[in-house]
Amino acid sequence: MVNIQLGLGPLARQIADQSLTQLDAAGHDALSSLRNGTCKGKEFTGWASLPSHTDDAAIGEICTMAADITSRYDVVLVVGIGGSYRGSESIIAALPDQLSGPRVELRFLGLTLDPDYMHAQLQDLEGRRVATVIISKSGTTLEPALAFRLLSARLRELGLYRAEGVYVITDPEGGALRRMARSEGFHALSIPPSVGGRYSALTPVGLLPLALAGVDIRELMRGARLAQNESYDQPDGGPALQYARLRNLFYQHGKQLEIWASYSPWMVSFGEWYKQLFAESEGKEGRGIFPVAVSYSTDLHSLAQYFQQGLPLFFETHLLFGRAQHDIAVGSTPGDEDGLNYLAGRGLHSINRVAAQATIRAHEDGGIPCISLELPERNAFQMGYLVYFLELACALSALILGVNPFDQPGVQAYKTNMVSMLKS
Repeated sequence: MVNIQLGLGPLARQIADQSLTQLDAAGHDALSSLRNGTCKGKEFTGWASLPSHTDDAAIGEICTMAADITSRYDVVLVVGIGGSYRGSESIIAALPDQLSGPRVELRFLGLTLDPDYMHAQLQDLEGRRVATVIISKSGTTLEPALAFRLLSARLRELGLYRAEGVYVITDPEGGALRRMARSEGFHALSIPPSVGGRYSALTPVGLLPLALAGVDIRELMRGARLAQNESYDQPDGGPALQYARLRNLFYQHGKQLEIWASYSPWMVSFGEWYKQLFAESEGKEGRGIFPVAVSYSTDLHSLAQYFQQGLPLFFETHLLFGRAQHDIAVGSTPGDEDGLNYLAGRGLHSINRVAAQATIRAHEDGGIPCISLELPERNAFQMGYLVYFLELACALSALILGVNPFDQPGVQAYKTNMVSMLKS
């Protein structure tokens, strides 16, 4: 039995039984082209075999660097935007109850141009031991480059700036940041040239901040290796290809938006990572499934009315965990004033699971095909598995759709306009 369990609601199952085989050939071609290096964007497919090619020595090097940083600094300012920070930030946010060992306070910068946010992140640094991790392939993306300039000025103002306290993760050969690292003597790690930003969470881009935060990156990569083994390394593409085919099937049936639903506030940030991964990979050439991330049961009290009775634009994917780290049993109260004694003896996890089952039933009755993806539990191993699983499913889904999963030409439009306006 594979680690991730993919389930379908009755409506989704009916559609799949009628039509999914029509995508067999397209799915097979997508997987074959990814494996043999003939797919669109083939120069950026290094992430696909990354888990099996990342050995213990490479992970140990990052762990050693993280241990050295945590022994010498109190605060680390992580500078990056998009794929340069979303992977690590979302995994840290998903595991706040499982961080361990020596760690530092992380502050994320370079993800916005809001001056109030920047000002807040640069406060309370006086007298602290401060390091900087800047993540960018080119070193010239406006938001992180500007943030690095501003924070460097602030650290110099406080007498805290030291070249030995700057760590860059960038292109191994060229680019402004690599040149700066060489001339200034910064510590440097490399982003594999064959891995694009939104597929880089399992490279040093994600692994160093994760290790600094106390995430067990060895377990993370062990989970990613299992995901690679269960899908990419399988002749039939495993559950990742199955999910990719289902997404395209529902898209062909007029479902142009995917609702990614999780059932823990700690998974909200991961939904943001999912949105970037799928939106930038699929949304091009007038095609693509629009990704929407929600947190249930919270958003059932704000968006469920539209999902249930609004325009039938959606299909839904529910992320579930088989067990909780800490379950809480419901007790009984004298008089049963709130009418909840019928739940006495039940664990909160089982109640949360029933909420998911009830939501799937209601949404399917309302015309929303529902997929469920269930992992055994929420931990570093399973998060590594989930990251790789979704990277692979996303790439295959985009290839089935007929677009390049690894470019993002539309992102350049706002950048070009902004630079032109700022220079005028």
